[in-house]
Amino acid sequence: MNVVHYVTRTYGHTATVVTSTLIANKLKLRSNAAIDIIISSVFDKADFKGAETTLAKEICHLNIIGKTSSLSEQVNIVKVCDDFHNDTSLLTLLKHRQFKLAIVDNIPLAECFASLAYKLALPYIYFGVLYDPVRMRIPFSPASTPFYHRFVLSDTMSFSERVHNVLTSIVMEIAPSYLVSITNIAKYTSNKSTITANQLTSKASFHLVETDFLIDYPKPTLPHIAFVGGISTQPSKRLSELFQTFMDSSVYGAVIVSLGSGLNGFPQERIDTFVKAFKRHTDLNFILKHGNSGYIDKNIMFSPWIPQNDLLGHPKTVAFMTHCGNNGQFEALYHGIPMIGFPLFSDQYYNCERMRQKVYGVVLEFCTFGVNDIEEALRNITTQKRYIRTIKNASTIFRGRSESPLQHASYWVDHIVRYGNKFVHSYSVDMPWYQYYLLDILMFVGMVLFAVVYTVYVLFDKWRYIYCRRNGNGLFNKIKRN
Repeated sequence: MNVVHYVTRTYGHTATVVTSTLIANKLKLRSNAAIDIIISSVFDKADFKGAETTLAKEICHLNIIGKTSSLSEQVNIVKVCDDFHNDTSLLTLLKHRQFKLAIVDNIPLAECFASLAYKLALPYIYFGVLYDPVRMRIPFSPASTPFYHRFVLSDTMSFSERVHNVLTSIVMEIAPSYLVSITNIAKYTSNKSTITANQLTSKASFHLVETDFLIDYPKPTLPHIAFVGGISTQPSKRLSELFQTFMDSSVYGAVIVSLGSGLNGFPQERIDTFVKAFKRHTDLNFILKHGNSGYIDKNIMFSPWIPQNDLLGHPKTVAFMTHCGNNGQFEALYHGIPMIGFPLFSDQYYNCERMRQKVYGVVLEFCTFGVNDIEEALRNITTQKRYIRTIKNASTIFRGRSESPLQHASYWVDHIVRYGNKFVHSYSVDMPWYQYYLLDILMFVGMVLFAVVYTVYVLFDKWRYIYCRRNGNGLFNKIKRN
């Protein structure tokens, strides 16, 4: 929501945010008169936090796909979409307000909310971590551009990985959305012509993608797409007395441990392994985001909430243990802190792999790591200069830019509000899929080649017939005379 706050304050726009009570309470701490917050009971009923806790308990018994499916089942995304579009009071309220633009999260669930913008004939911006070159209609090569974030691929793929990447991109183009079907979208937008989930994405006026080549692989783009990774990054503020005293008391440095909001639901055996490893490193202090109340056990502080950005910016912080969430990675990049990654589900496997490829840290398997693995990872991160040197250099580049990601994103939001997307619009998003992939051209070329080959074959067959007939008759007459 940083973009919404910045746009209203800098460019003088007003905004309406439809959200849950939990998020609204957080927003009110930084809210201003230009932002109107509407609480949706649909979001309150959707127990996202409970779903994360349930998933955390099963985390070591599911594969990557199973984890995503489990989360979708717990939240019941289709029901959330149905309830949202059946909330007549909310829809009536939104319909009567003269909005100029909608900003929609670009996670797959967003197809549900983008369909509302489409229904209200509103231009909309997709905003989030998902980079989808197929649906965004970005010309890309699957030989060097990893397509799907749920698979651990880099930009240097083997033959089998390239085959996998190509097939995945084809499937994602022709397959319907597994979350919000075309039937549901047609039901939600009964007053409009039928549209698919892919078309909803491609029809967005603009895409703000939270990525950056400093932490991700270089990716092709178009004028209607801006890479704005690191929007949450900012200089660290002074810590509260409790955190400040604990950080300053460390001998060698401090390690920040945050594996997301679902850590309390993880198997206790995994937490105990962390604690055992931490107690062996008496020269380091550890702040672990875990537990229901803050307390300190020798060199370990447990806290249900931590000021993550401010802790990462503390001069004594030497490492960051993370589940490789996108925001956390960018905050570590901003402050130049090497990482130890523990991917749990979804795009976190991809994020951890890109971090390892960039030499910003190391990766451990959450469900199988032992005390010795933690010790070795900490030793490598804190003593091998290549990790520190690489991420410090990237941090210098990131912070040395003339425009911050927040300013860049806000500029484009204001631009689309004022001028629309006429000057950045690519015709590729309007083309039928068979034209975009040149299938009509390939078919034409194929038909021409077939016609040429067939003509040559017919001419050759005719020539062979005439040649054989002439030579055959000559030979027959010669034999007859003899």
